[in-house]
Amino acid sequence: MDNLKLEKQFFTRHDVGEMLSVHPITIDRWVRAGKFPAPNYVINNRVKFWTKAFLDKYFGQFEKSAEVAGNHQ
Repeated sequence: MDNLKLEKQFFTRHDVGEMLSVHPITIDRWVRAGKFPAPNYVINNRVKFWTKAFLDKYFGQFEKSAEVAGNHQ
């Protein structure tokens, strides 16, 4: 079991806020304003999560954009 690496697969607004160094309420505001994607996994219309795969893809878009922008300087 020591060799088994468990990775988190679902992230709450608290988790995402921690990743981005902002308060969870800021994540809610960004979602309402369309500045950040809405959670893609919802349970009983109350508990909302982003999946790891979704966040990897979302943040990967910005990494690729930054790489392209860096190549044009």
